[in-house]
This record gives sequence, C-alpha cells and structure tokens, in this order.
Amino acid sequence: MSGEERVGPVLLVDLAKGFGGAEVRVADTALLLAESVECSIVALEDTPLHRRAMAAGIPVHPLRYQRHDPRIVGAVRDLIRSHRYRVVDAHNVQSQLWGLLAARAERLPGRVSTVHSEYRFENPGPKGRVHEQVLRRNLAWGSSFVAVSEGIARYLRDVLGPQPQIELIRRAFPVPRPPAGAQIRRSDFGWDEQDFVVGVIGRLAIAKGHPVLFQALSILREKGVRLRCYIVGDGAERERLEREVRSSGLLDSVHFAGFREDVGSALDFIDLLCLPSLSEGLPNVVLEAVGSQVPLIATSVGEIPSLLRDGKDALLVPPNDPVALAAALEQAQASSERLSPLADSAYDTLAKALSGDWIAQTIEHYRRAQRLPR
Repeated sequence: MSGEERVGPVLLVDLAKGFGGAEVRVADTALLLAESVECSIVALEDTPLHRRAMAAGIPVHPLRYQRHDPRIVGAVRDLIRSHRYRVVDAHNVQSQLWGLLAARAERLPGRVSTVHSEYRFENPGPKGRVHEQVLRRNLAWGSSFVAVSEGIARYLRDVLGPQPQIELIRRAFPVPRPPAGAQIRRSDFGWDEQDFVVGVIGRLAIAKGHPVLFQALSILREKGVRLRCYIVGDGAERERLEREVRSSGLLDSVHFAGFREDVGSALDFIDLLCLPSLSEGLPNVVLEAVGSQVPLIATSVGEIPSLLRDGKDALLVPPNDPVALAAALEQAQASSERLSPLADSAYDTLAKALSGDWIAQTIEHYRRAQRLPR
C-alpha cells in the first residue's frame, strides 16, 4: 500500500445469535483481509460465529450481553479506543444500530453498513419498518453502505435514495468449501438408500419460504411421488414449521436437523438443494452448493435469475408457487440424470460471472469510507 492512505485497523461487528450467509461472509472477510489489513470481529459470546472465529485463529472480541442491550455501545467504544480501530463494518440490524452508534460517538473516520437482506421482506410489518429506520440512521451518522447483491443495492436506493456511498460488492466464486464432519446416512432417519433427498439449508425465517416447499411435497404425495426433505438451520420459525409438518402428515419425509457446523456433510448427503425463498440477495448457500456441484432448484428472486439460467444452470420457479415448485421437484426426481449437467453448467456460469477481487473492492471501500466528511 505504498503511497496510499492506510486502511484500518478494521472491526467487523456481527451480533447474530445464529449462523448464516452473513456470518460466513464476515468470517471469510476477516480471514482474507488479514493478509493486508489488521482486522478483528465483535460477536456475541459462545455463538457459532464466536466459535468459528476462534477455531480459524481470527481475533475476536466476545460480548456477554444480549444483542438488544444498549451496553454494547459502551463495550464497542472501549474496543475502538483500546485497539485504535479506524473502520467499523457492521453486519445485521443490531450491529448496525449499536456498532455504528459507537463508531459515531468515537468520531471514527470509517463507518460502514453491510446489508445482506431486504429488511421489509425479512420481517414484514412494523419490525421491518423499524429495521429500515436503522438504515436511515446509519446514513445520518455518515455511514457508507455495502450491498452484497444487485437486488440489495436497489433496495438500499429505494430506502435511502440514490446515495453515492452505496456500493455493490459481490463475493467471488468459487467460495471455500464449507466444513464437513461425519457422513450422514439415509438409514439414520429410517429412509431407504435409494430415496431422493431434497435439502434446504438456511435460517428458519419467513422469507425463506419453507411452507411453500411443504405444500409442494403434499401435492406430490397426493400424486404418489414421495421425496425426502432434509432441513438444516434454526430460527424463530422452527416451532411453527414443525407443527405444519405434523399437520400435513409429512413427519416421515421431513427431518429438521437444526443448526449444523458441518454444512459440507449436508451438501454431500442431499441429491438436490432447494431454495423456496420469497426474498433473497445472493445466498451464500447457493455459492457453496454450486461450488460443491450440488444441483439446484430455486425461486426467481434476488440475484439468482440474473446469474443462473433456468433449465441450463438450475431449475427456477416463481416465488410462493407450490404447484410450480412441485412440478420442478417431480421433474428433478424423474430425470435425475439431467441434474449433473445442470450442476456443471452452473459452476462454469458463476465462475465467469463472479470473478472479481471482492477483497480488494472491500479494502478500497474502507479507504473511501475513511475520507467521507464527518
């Protein structure tokens, strides 16, 4: 960086209780930034992100507070002063509230808000509107914004107006393969080895569209087509989704695995990844699945349809359409020999489309954020 303004040290703030695509990006950003920029993470104590960072040797500051506790502001301010951070990059809404409020209070030059989802779809109703108000406060506090997909960039421009400090920074492909553990076997759930297994990997949240998949499975069962469904993830919707599975008579076909650290094992186990989402940006699990050459059925939301071609790279269906999803699942099971060419083509397509140096982009964004007027 000779002759250029020094960037950092950087503090990545992610106060998530669970672990999803945002947390994967935070951990990978910290690892890759470390080659040229001093970087640490703030996470809630004993969360998956905290454990992942420690296992990877990433400097991490664990907080013992609940993520809604305003004392987080004081804790982050103390970290900024003691470690002389120059950039705070906040991921998810609680981080964007407390982390950037602390950065503003310390008059930190670099304040960055990285947005991974459309808050109004993630939490419909008053909660989503409150979350969007946090984004507006971030703007008032002098923050710049990173959008992880083109759809998120459009969303931010809709919420905040056409701000020049909104930048699209997509992850590059291929992504690191997710960790694997013990082999998962169909017999573990009383399933036959020849059963066709559809996987869903992600948070159990309204925007992920799990009920649409359950409706599709019920449609197929009425036709005599039986699929198995392996669901990885946890979240606020789990109890409601488990009730729905019981009431639909799908208990023998749907297994809730909960949160798993070894996503690679889940990708090895399933025949097909399904994303029945109502809203998405650019899901990290899509990049992981395509990188592992697992075929994909997904809804045409977010950046998925602009990157992957229906029938050539993946099977794409409209969101919230259980009939169309059922037809695509039936086609996948009946013509499983077509799935491998789809996965191969998806790999080539993403390798061409997502070839940029996203870490260099991120560093340059931090450099510009440090220069914004305060």
